[in-house]
Amino acid sequence: MKKIIAYICICLASLTAARAQSVAVGGQETLPVDSAVLIGRLPNGITYYIRHNGDQPRRAGFYLIRNAGSLLETDEQNGLAHFLEHMAFQGTKHFPGKGIISGLEKHGVAFGSNINAYTSHNETVYQLTDVPTQSESLLDTCLLILHDWSYYLSLEEKEIDAERKVIVEEWRTRRTSTVRMQEKTNQVLYQGSRYADRDVIGTLDVIQHFAPQALRDFYHRWYRTDLEAIAIVGDFDARRMEEKVKKLFTAIPAVKNPEPRPFFSIPDNDTPRYVLATDNEAARSSLGLSIRMNDTPACERNRVAYLRESLIISFFNSMMRTRIAELARRPDTPFRHAEIAYGDLVRGYCAYNVNVSPRPGQEAAAWEAAMTENERVKRYGFTPEELERAKKDMLTALENGRRKGKANSRYAQEIQAHFLEGRPLLSPSDYYRWVKRLVADITVEEVSVRAKKWNSPKNRTLLVVGSAKEKHLSREDMTAIMERVEHSSQIRPYAVNTPSGVQRKLLDDAELQGGQIVKVRPLERFGAVEWTLQNGARVVFRHSASNKILVSSYSNGGTSVYEDTDLLPAAENAATMVSSFGVGDFTPDELRTLLTGKRVGCKVNITPWDEAIGGSSVAEDFETLMQLIYLRFEKPRFDEALFATLMQRNYAALQQYAGQPQTVMKDSLQQILHNYSSRFPAFNKAYLDKITLERLKYVYSDRIKDASDFVFFIMGNLKEENARQMVEKYIGSLRSEHRKEKRTLHRELPAKGKVVKNVRLNWETPKATVVTNFSTKLKNTPYHNICQSLLRGILQLRYTENIREKEGGTYGININATSSRLPESRYSFTMIFDCAPEREAHLKSLVHAETERLAEEAPGQDEFAKVVANLRKNDEQSRNSDAYWMAALAAYYTEGIDITAPENFDRILERLTPADIHKFAKKMFKKSYVVDLTFKSK
Repeated sequence: MKKIIAYICICLASLTAARAQSVAVGGQETLPVDSAVLIGRLPNGITYYIRHNGDQPRRAGFYLIRNAGSLLETDEQNGLAHFLEHMAFQGTKHFPGKGIISGLEKHGVAFGSNINAYTSHNETVYQLTDVPTQSESLLDTCLLILHDWSYYLSLEEKEIDAERKVIVEEWRTRRTSTVRMQEKTNQVLYQGSRYADRDVIGTLDVIQHFAPQALRDFYHRWYRTDLEAIAIVGDFDARRMEEKVKKLFTAIPAVKNPEPRPFFSIPDNDTPRYVLATDNEAARSSLGLSIRMNDTPACERNRVAYLRESLIISFFNSMMRTRIAELARRPDTPFRHAEIAYGDLVRGYCAYNVNVSPRPGQEAAAWEAAMTENERVKRYGFTPEELERAKKDMLTALENGRRKGKANSRYAQEIQAHFLEGRPLLSPSDYYRWVKRLVADITVEEVSVRAKKWNSPKNRTLLVVGSAKEKHLSREDMTAIMERVEHSSQIRPYAVNTPSGVQRKLLDDAELQGGQIVKVRPLERFGAVEWTLQNGARVVFRHSASNKILVSSYSNGGTSVYEDTDLLPAAENAATMVSSFGVGDFTPDELRTLLTGKRVGCKVNITPWDEAIGGSSVAEDFETLMQLIYLRFEKPRFDEALFATLMQRNYAALQQYAGQPQTVMKDSLQQILHNYSSRFPAFNKAYLDKITLERLKYVYSDRIKDASDFVFFIMGNLKEENARQMVEKYIGSLRSEHRKEKRTLHRELPAKGKVVKNVRLNWETPKATVVTNFSTKLKNTPYHNICQSLLRGILQLRYTENIREKEGGTYGININATSSRLPESRYSFTMIFDCAPEREAHLKSLVHAETERLAEEAPGQDEFAKVVANLRKNDEQSRNSDAYWMAALAAYYTEGIDITAPENFDRILERLTPADIHKFAKKMFKKSYVVDLTFKSK
């Protein structure tokens, strides 16, 4: 009973007191609630949170947060909470049928990406995101939708029965080996509690056979005003929105004499439990120790002590990640990945977890290695140097976060955590102030002592998951290893990796020759400028308000320049592998140490058609980013030992994944869609055998050189003069050969006509995965790009309505629409969906029926208007981001097209009609190459 009282104490009754500035309560300081959030509680019990946010101009998010989920179900109701989530989109008092979705789509608010919901054990959350705020009537409509979701779902029998099929297909799609093994582990991890018996989606028996009245009863019993909150965040007048909320939502009736919302406890266990969960489709094994403990009571989370403890936990986890990462890079490490961390488990509980993913055949060694690191930190804790690095990283991130805008969804997540779990709701400025103050006096001793505290002998569970075809560690095996490690005298304190080389600078200025800008060309249409340096490199600079500096580049060539296909495996992996070896004189660990406290990353990429180097940083670390780019060009590092380790791991992974259904699917798709081209080799032993360090070095050194053949793009909140100085110093120092490479066009094209393939797989759950690909030779233009986007949207609307909703044939169809210029200009559509094996042929025929219909007749004006509105809305949003302008500059240089120009977007949309989409569909589907590929369980 004490636990129940503690967790019911979410402190809704003290909302007014929470608004006050921090005060002393019981010897502990309380945290202030963000004063920009209007918080109130209506007479019927509904809590509301309303916040203006100008960081996302002309957009708002609407959320209904319910403190009710699948744990409130009885066994006979298993799955009804999730079923109710679906029914919120199948008719309400003011929006019959599909009225919510259809009405919002007219304003560009799309189902799935903007209109969505989720259900978990303890809550259900509905959301309408990226809603345009220019229309007052649209904002009112969104409020009315929240109003109806609160109490006025129609729950008509016809709609319920139709939705059963959709949820069965969702169950089928989600029924993976991971889910099946999780069910088994949950039975032991949460033994004796409701968590052990609820997987949210429910059982097929309940989904298919429950009485409609049972759903209505569950709805009105638990989905009620005293258990819900409304959150609205966006670019609007918050006070005006508050008045609308009060007026509309106060009239919703409260449930009389509501039963208390229970807290679901998990019984203690003094003796460690053990669970082995295996599956025929599992490829990897994993071993773990989970130690459960009570979380801080909700009504104590508004205190400074709670925030301070969360920082201590963050430091612990960060320092352990660093240690594990260093260990994982060693050639003799017996695991792929490991984690030792403290974090949330389920509501009211946290857990200290030790998890490890062994390399094939090394479960015992991997478990011993993981437990040794756990024992090391338990005995000796951390070093002051480790904590200083972690603090430096955290404070750097804090400074960067203060300058960045905050998305509506981020505010909504914090509001949700405040309502459901009593977590702090600080303003950005208060969060910055408190964290900076608290970090300063956290000591290494108080972080270190957590390892001893969390390694409790109570509430332990040992978990093993993996392939049913392999032998795994038993309880006795794991326990014996843990006891041996605990009593080992060979474990030494952690040695901080600070080699002498790290004391040097990343790059000595004496190495840099520099090079002046010899030509300046304004790019007024982009608000940018192009500089040409003495070495022939071109750099495009555009100032923006973002503190995140973006750098990208391109040079023609890529892997296309290699006629010898035996080089392709090395060419495809050169960028990733060589980058993992470190750079210059620095090993990966030394480089990471040197970059501690810096927000910077640099990446190399080699594609079939070009090579690129770029990255990002905060403004203060821009010079470090430029140094890394210089070093990736001029001083790549080739490490024989690290290469050998990488290849050993690749061969082991190949063996482990061979024959697995997902591997067969991936290989089949690549081979068939590329017409078995030798330029798209299958990933197998022959592929790996062709990767040598010599070939990696040859390809990397051949591709990432010659600055004169590169165009660089730099964008962010930099003064132009500062950017010029860095460009001249670093990019101007790159060597040039003044070669002018071109892409080599290999005539590797899709198979002509229609290809039909059926592949049988050893899936445990009966299902089929259908892949249909259309590919057509068509000139790549802005007009065709827009037509393709609209056609994709119309197909998505139709497939959702006909195949998901009417047929109940699948949980959803994913449509991927792409275009390419090389080796020839082509447009492609790929449709992918899961379904029952016996329905595959019929549902596939419906996919083709819609493409044929659009090739024969124009789409309706209503569906056309919906996809146009969505495209306009997304374009308006994207223009606020640097990523959009980076893409625009890249398109201008590589394709000669200005996608920002009105004639390449706005004017095309203004002139387009449904008849134009019909003409495009006719070109797209009438003479296309088609691949129909079906994967089906044996």
